[in-house]
Amino acid sequence: MFCWKKHCLANENGSTTSNKWVLPDLVMASKQEYGQLSTDEKQHLVKEFSEFRINDVTHILKAIKNELHNLKSCTSIKTIFYATHGTTDLPLQGVAFNTKGIEDFMGTVMGIGTQDLVSKMEGFAVQGAAKNHQQCVSQLHAVICEIINCKLCDSKVKMQWMHYF
Repeated sequence: MFCWKKHCLANENGSTTSNKWVLPDLVMASKQEYGQLSTDEKQHLVKEFSEFRINDVTHILKAIKNELHNLKSCTSIKTIFYATHGTTDLPLQGVAFNTKGIEDFMGTVMGIGTQDLVSKMEGFAVQGAAKNHQQCVSQLHAVICEIINCKLCDSKVKMQWMHYF
């Protein structure tokens, strides 16, 4: 976040460079300055970066909506666009967008309201992120158990539960 802030300040001051080593150079040049920041200053940077992320996502979603309107104007293609977040770290609400002519499609044909669908998507995405983590941990645990079992079978080593402690 500190490097992001330094990059933003450099851009505001008109610094433009295409050097592929910009980030490493920035880190090396700013390391001491970052070390001198107080805890409050560091927390302020985190807050400022979070606000930037939210504004950036909002800006991108608006650009997508504009492009979908342009697509309909040029080609008469009608679109439905749903977006939700998969984590509780980003305080955004789900977004639903329909081009004119299919506003009532979900309610009429699919039997679910747009807001209901977005809410369910959001719940599924957040729950899915937690479930995926749990599955990864479980798979890793299974791999470790398999390695232990294979090593025990391949050698003369045996588990002696009587002397475990």
